[in-house]
Amino acid sequence: MVSAGDLAAAWGVRPVALRPGGSIRLNPLDAGPERPGEDGPSGTARRQMELLTSLACACPARNLLPRERAALGLALAFAPIFIANLVFAQRFKDVASSTTAFGANLLGAIVGGVLEYLSLITGFRLLLVVVAAFYGLAFVFGRRHLAQRS
Repeated sequence: MVSAGDLAAAWGVRPVALRPGGSIRLNPLDAGPERPGEDGPSGTARRQMELLTSLACACPARNLLPRERAALGLALAFAPIFIANLVFAQRFKDVASSTTAFGANLLGAIVGGVLEYLSLITGFRLLLVVVAAFYGLAFVFGRRHLAQRS
């Protein structure tokens, strides 16, 4: 029986090795490990923008115009904000006190800003863990709050 390694050797190519923490990624939008000489999150954003630009150029089979490239960059940058606003609007319609809801939203924005600045000290990957924990807590306690109202 012929293995993939034997087949690759016969063709004179090196097989692709996928492993956790490896340099080969299946998800091209995944940040992956930091690369030497890259500016952390801004380098990742640059790579993601290059990928989206390449995909967008493939559809019309031409290079993007500057305004199209700008629109793509804006969409990439503001998609998380837009989605967060959709979540807030969905949750806001079910609250009894709009003042409390807006106060909680403002407090969340302040805590988020503090965490963002702390990521400059602790690193971006730790920030993702903390944010995931906060979203998990919000999901658990938000569901419990809604269950008590029913």
